[in-house]
Amino acid sequence: MKKIILTILTVTLVVNLTYSQNELIYSFKEKKLVSNEGINNGEEYILKVIDVNSAKMMLKSKPVFSSASLSTPDILKPILGTSLENYYPPKVGYSIYNYDFENGKTDLDSILSKAKRLYSSKKIISDYRVLAKKCINELITIYKNNYEYGNTNIELLIADYSTDIATLITTDDFKKDKENVKLLKEIVNKEIKMQKYVIQIAKTRLKNNPNFDERELHTLYYLESAQENDYANYLDYIINSLTAQEYILSPTFKAQKDIVVLNNSFINSIDRDTIMKESLELYVKNKFVLSFSTGIFGNGLVEKQYYLSTPIDSIDYVFVKEESNSNIDIALGALAHFSYKITKDFQIGLNLGVAVSPFDSHIRYLTGLSGIFGKRNQIILSIGLSSAKMKNLSGKVEYNSNNELIIDKTISEVPTYNKWENSWYIGISYNIFKTK
Repeated sequence: MKKIILTILTVTLVVNLTYSQNELIYSFKEKKLVSNEGINNGEEYILKVIDVNSAKMMLKSKPVFSSASLSTPDILKPILGTSLENYYPPKVGYSIYNYDFENGKTDLDSILSKAKRLYSSKKIISDYRVLAKKCINELITIYKNNYEYGNTNIELLIADYSTDIATLITTDDFKKDKENVKLLKEIVNKEIKMQKYVIQIAKTRLKNNPNFDERELHTLYYLESAQENDYANYLDYIINSLTAQEYILSPTFKAQKDIVVLNNSFINSIDRDTIMKESLELYVKNKFVLSFSTGIFGNGLVEKQYYLSTPIDSIDYVFVKEESNSNIDIALGALAHFSYKITKDFQIGLNLGVAVSPFDSHIRYLTGLSGIFGKRNQIILSIGLSSAKMKNLSGKVEYNSNNELIIDKTISEVPTYNKWENSWYIGISYNIFKTK
């Protein structure tokens, strides 16, 4: 019963570690996100790169968070306000002549050859893990037969690496294998450090002894050429291949501000060369956003124009006539938007702004609703109420019996006064989304 409970807890932990965050799926084969690039404000995410072998490739991912750069249009401003101490010394009386450097290098070179063999494999991921097990067992056999390490209590791997990872890591066989892999790493690290120590001794003798022994010179050359290979890294690659999967994961990051740019580097696990660099731009949604736009606004606030007309038989009055004008005014201006970002490229919200008509030079104050489309280059459709002070006829202008506007003939200009009027407006505006 205890074993069953432990197994359930372990599997649950693995599942939680893998799936507790929202996943953004990136296909390395297609070189693009295959999931939505819109992310929810305040939630945690992890980038999951598929179509890869997690043992062959590493991912370095660094998120950069940016906010929208708000530049208030001028027209809105009035209203908006390594060292030697780490080496293991050889046993007393142990000279570099007694160190079997040729076999030591041969053993280490076998790690390199098996790493390259694994890396060139095109097997499916389960068969690839089985091949990694075989490579590890071949290395264990080599070091068990080495007289230096023959007494080491190390055994061959026995777990079934063709099974899925969640099941594999809960087995007793896998736990035993981990101990044997640990022993193998200790043996290899000791071999590497021994070679480094011998190199240091040989260099010291070369410096202090002009008559340097030819055998020691050969030892130095042979071992230094071996040290050019990062055997520890190659061994780690083989070990990591035991639990290889078809994806790699980035560190978790939290969606914040307006844009998250993931700067990703895909790195070859064998030689640590960078295979590819790519930046993914993610747009944060489900949040309130303040933005500005400038554009053109049609509205119903058309100021009427009047002129005086003298009738033929009039003695004491003149007619007040209205010039014929369009019923629609066109104004240029800007809006401030307080909106809610529903998706990565759509927002809806309230607006407040100002526009000036080139026909009458009157300021229109605008307020209403906006729909904002786009990510960086945004088109905004707005509708609402426009208000402005418009000229109206004063009380001195009257209607005669024929319902005609008249005024005393002694008045030389049409008397008017300014009055606040309201009407509809509809507009289209544009915003370039900049970041800081």
